[in-house]
Amino acid sequence: MSMEHHIPIGQSVTIAVNAKDFYSSDTVIVSPLEVYEFSCNPEHKWTDWFIHSNADGFTNILANIAGLRLRKVKCFTLCGSYNNNEEMLFPIGTYRKVTMQSSGNVSFFANDTRRFYGNNKGFVNMLVKRIS
Repeated sequence: MSMEHHIPIGQSVTIAVNAKDFYSSDTVIVSPLEVYEFSCNPEHKWTDWFIHSNADGFTNILANIAGLRLRKVKCFTLCGSYNNNEEMLFPIGTYRKVTMQSSGNVSFFANDTRRFYGNNKGFVNMLVKRIS
């Protein structure tokens, strides 16, 4: 069951981001200039085929050659997308404070090549807190 979260200032929600999902089913409704803090426990791991990593991802030369969705960002880095638009992606990792640049729904995903989400396993829990 998917959920759209509208988070009041000073409040937070936890979203489980599944490594197999091209986009998370849970999203956060945002407006430009709102500030959010995203954080994951760095000890929490998800798996790309047989490689375990946290939300900061890992260097994968083959995935770089094949074409990661968000170029110049490590494979399996936790990332976000405005309105499921592949032209509006941003990295998060285990921690990032972000000033929103667009309005709509932000969904989340593990940065991987488009063709290889089938071998992904696990999830990371991400705490999303609205700062302003």
